[in-house]
Amino acid sequence: MRENDIIRQIKRHQPPLPAGFEQRRDALLFQLTQEENPMTKKKLTFSLVLAMVLALAAIAVAIAAGLGVFGQLAGNSHDKDKMEKLETLSDTCQQSITLPAEGEFPETTFTLEQGYYDGESLYVSYTVTGKTTAGKLLEGKPDAAELAAYEDHGRTQDVAFGLKSLVGDAFWAQVEERIGRDGYAWFQLFSQYLGDGAYYDENTYINPSVSDYQPQESGGYIGFTEFERPLPDVLLNRDSVDIYMPIYRASTCYYLTQDKALARGERIVSKLPMHIARATEAPDIRTGAADFPGYSAEARTKISPIEVKADIALTSKDPANPVWEKEPGQEDPN
Repeated sequence: MRENDIIRQIKRHQPPLPAGFEQRRDALLFQLTQEENPMTKKKLTFSLVLAMVLALAAIAVAIAAGLGVFGQLAGNSHDKDKMEKLETLSDTCQQSITLPAEGEFPETTFTLEQGYYDGESLYVSYTVTGKTTAGKLLEGKPDAAELAAYEDHGRTQDVAFGLKSLVGDAFWAQVEERIGRDGYAWFQLFSQYLGDGAYYDENTYINPSVSDYQPQESGGYIGFTEFERPLPDVLLNRDSVDIYMPIYRASTCYYLTQDKALARGERIVSKLPMHIARATEAPDIRTGAADFPGYSAEARTKISPIEVKADIALTSKDPANPVWEKEPGQEDPN
C-alpha cells in the first residue's frame, strides 16, 4: 500500500477530534521536520512520522472515548454549540436493556446515555450496540393469495436506498443477483431499532422535534433526540421525569421485482426506561403582552444554558374573525 493510501486510511477511521487538535498536531509535525541544529538538519523518515501520527491519533481516541454521545455528535452537528452545552450539562444515565439473540434476531443492547431536562425541555442521547438487522433469502415464490396481503412500498430503487444500509453490501448483492436472475427476490429481515418518540404512559406520547444518529464501525449507532415543546402537562416542572422510548423487534418479508416493492411484517415492542433528574439551573422565563388594532399579543421567552425559545400567541378582538393559531405540524390554511 502506498504512503498516501495509508494516511488516508488513518484519517478515514480517526474519531472526531477536539477543536484545534489537528492544527496543533500539524504545527508539531512541521516543527519536528523543519528544526535545524548547528551540525545538520534533522530528517525524519516516513515511518517515524507515521508513528507520530498514529500516536497522536491514539491520543485523540482516548480523548474521544471520554466524551458522551452529545460530545461525539457535536463535531458533525449543525448546532455544535448546543450539543457541546448538552455534553457539559446533561446527566449521565447509563440505563440499558438487552434483547437477547433469538432465532434469526441478533443480540442488541440499547442504552440511554445522557439526559437533560429543565422542567420544560427534554433531550436524550443513546447508543445501540451489536448487530441490529439480519437478512435471510427465502426459497421459491409467494403465491398470489399471499402476495395480495403484502403492502405496496413503491419503487424498488427507492426502497433499496434504505434497505441496503441496513443489511449491508454483501446481502444486498445477493438480492440484486436474484432479481437479475429470476426477475424477483423474496427475503426476510429481522430488525431491532429504537423508536423516534417517547411515552410517559400508554396514553401520553412525547413527539420528537429534532434527532440525529451516526452509525458505528463496530455495529449499531449513537444518536440523540430533542423532544417537542411544550411537553405534555404531566411532564412540566417536575423534579424528575420517568419515561420510556419504544424498542421494536420486527420481522418483515419483502418481495422485490425490477420496479416494484411489496412487504408485509409484524413487530413486538419492548421499553427502554429513562429516569432523568431536573437540571439544577432553572430556566429564566420572561413574559410580555401588547395591544394592537384588532388583536392582542402575548409573548413568552424561555432562556436556559442550552437554548433560547420564544412563543407568541395572537388573539383577535373580533369574535367573527378569530386569529388562526397554528398547531405543531399544521399548515396555514390561507
